[in-house]
Amino acid sequence: MNGRRTGGDVNGTIRTDNEAERRSVPRLEIQGAAVATVLSRAIATGIGFYLLWCTDVGPEIEADHLVPRLGYVSKIVRLGVPTAAEQSMSSLAMVGMTAMVATFPPAVVAAYGLGNRLISLAFLPAMGMGQATDTVVGQNLGAGRPERAERATWIASGAIAGVMLAAGAIAVLFPEPIVGVFLTADEAGRAETLAYGTTYLRIAAAMFVFMGVLQVILGAFRGAGNTKTALVFSVVTLWVARVPVSYVLIFVADWGTAGIWVGVVAGDVIGALAALAWFARGTWKGSLVDAEGEERSRRGNDEEEPATAQSVE
Repeated sequence: MNGRRTGGDVNGTIRTDNEAERRSVPRLEIQGAAVATVLSRAIATGIGFYLLWCTDVGPEIEADHLVPRLGYVSKIVRLGVPTAAEQSMSSLAMVGMTAMVATFPPAVVAAYGLGNRLISLAFLPAMGMGQATDTVVGQNLGAGRPERAERATWIASGAIAGVMLAAGAIAVLFPEPIVGVFLTADEAGRAETLAYGTTYLRIAAAMFVFMGVLQVILGAFRGAGNTKTALVFSVVTLWVARVPVSYVLIFVADWGTAGIWVGVVAGDVIGALAALAWFARGTWKGSLVDAEGEERSRRGNDEEEPATAQSVE
């Protein structure tokens, strides 16, 4: 997270320099955003490698650790491919939503983009709690304590629900000042963008609690090694609920801009309720526990075979 924060700081600094006419650095416009993103990622990556190799932060890495081990590689692929697909599905859903929003006037498009930026800020605590839940669940299931893993998930869900409820209340009570901070006084279409953005933020606040709980539950699935399950519920959230509901409300029910805002909210609400229902079944706890048990059993059999052979001799 520190590396991401450093990259974001560099990114913002470079973009500011590109946008400032009084500086000697040439304006790169949209290309400047791309250059800033690449440079910030490169700097953050360099810092990350430095911390791993040259400091005591993180695990100790030796040369023989870099030799590929097919067993570990296969596990990484098995767990990583669904997660990668999940991120791809999220990006594609964003493209689909943007394509629908683009059929509206520029003020609506601007409000949608601005609202998504504000929602992404509210999303950060949920993402952090989800990653923490991932770790805690993995540790406890690996230690053979599934009940503790489940209890930790419920506690994390309650905690993030409280945080997101507070964030949602602020968004409902003060949407106009929050949106107005990101709009300049002389910006074209400011009044329309502010009005649409205020409405979007106020409606989107209704999904904040569901958004937070969903990330915690998905983190629990990933911690249990059920990355395919996390992928399924991400698909439910985005491609079964958000995109289709938005399309129907916008183009079939003719709700106009309200169809955009309600469609976005419907996705997280439906996804969170579906994930909670599946989590409550408890079957997710068996994934890592069963895998670890089979691995220990296999190792035990491998160790017993030489001992048996020696006793026969």
